Amino acid sequence: RFLPGSRISACELKQALIAEGCEISKSKIVHSIIGLRSHIGEGTEIRDTIVMGADWYGTLRNGAPIGIGRNCKIEGAIIDKNASIGDNVVIKAFPDATVLDGDYHYVRDGIVIIPKHTVIPAGTIIQP
Repeated sequence: RFLPGSRISACELKQALIAEGCEISKSKIVHSIIGLRSHIGEGTEIRDTIVMGADWYGTLRNGAPIGIGRNCKIEGAIIDKNASIGDNVVIKAFPDATVLDGDYHYVRDGIVIIPKHTVIPAGTIIQP
C-alpha cells in the first residue's frame, strides 16, 4: 500500500505512535497508538488507547463516517478497524477484572473493546 503521510494540525501528542494516512486536527493524544487511515475530529482526547484505523477512507455501507467524531473523550480502549464513533462520545476504562457485554462494546479485564464496523451514535457514554 502507498498511503500519504498523516496530516496532523494543532494537536498535542505525548508518547503517541501515528501510522500513515491519518487526518487529525486540534486533538490531544497521550500514550496511544493510532492506526492507518484514522480520522479524528477536533477537540477529541484519546488516552491509553489503541485505534486500529480503517481499511478505506469514507463511510460504511449504512453511510456512517469512519473514524472518531468531534469532542470525544476516549480512555483505556481498543477500537477495531472501520469503527464509526459519533460526536461527543465518552468511553472510559472499567475497573480491573470487569467483564461486560454492551450494545456497542465489550469489556474484558477493564478494557473497553469496540468491535469492527461498529457504529456508536453521537452522545453515547460508555463508562463504569
